[in-house]
Amino acid sequence: MLLKLLLPVIPIEAMAPVFMQVLSPLGTTALMRTLEIICLLTVLSFTPRGLSRAGISVATLPLGLRTGVVWSLVFAMVVAVSGGILLVNQINLLGLIASPLPVKGSALGLFLVTGVLIAPVAEEILFRGVLYAQLRELNRPVALILSTLIFAGFHYRGSGLPLFQVVGGVVFALSFEHSKSLGAPIIIHALGNLALFSISLYVFQP
Repeated sequence: MLLKLLLPVIPIEAMAPVFMQVLSPLGTTALMRTLEIICLLTVLSFTPRGLSRAGISVATLPLGLRTGVVWSLVFAMVVAVSGGILLVNQINLLGLIASPLPVKGSALGLFLVTGVLIAPVAEEILFRGVLYAQLRELNRPVALILSTLIFAGFHYRGSGLPLFQVVGGVVFALSFEHSKSLGAPIIIHALGNLALFSISLYVFQP
């Protein structure tokens, strides 16, 4: 079942070089993630439990949204306290998590829409709604570890441990497990990305 659910993602990822011929890297990412959302939701809708197997349900949505907001606030406070401790030790956390963003208005707008809306939805459907949800039927700790490692590996760019992705993957999975709603990790993921991008805009503003 897991392979069947993941199958639509493979050809979309394989088409990246083709999309790059006519679109920018950012445009390619936005298109691919949008196609993956459509394909995954379509395939999930034809499974025995439908979209609810991925935590997409009207019944669990309110708890998912509340969990997402509350956990995001707690996560933000933990990061702020950690940043203060590091700053006392002359380590600037802002410099560690910030990265340059597109400077042009349209490119920046597409970057924010993709990073704050499209990518979190696509990635949470894939990594928590499909991968974690399927693996936890066998073993929850294994599901947590494997889905987090694959999520972090997906974001690996060849320099150092993707620590934020590892921590994020654990938090996203636990919030999904707690609320039984994909709304929780989507909210946390989206707000987390928005916070990182806002910090980057502040650090790298002209």
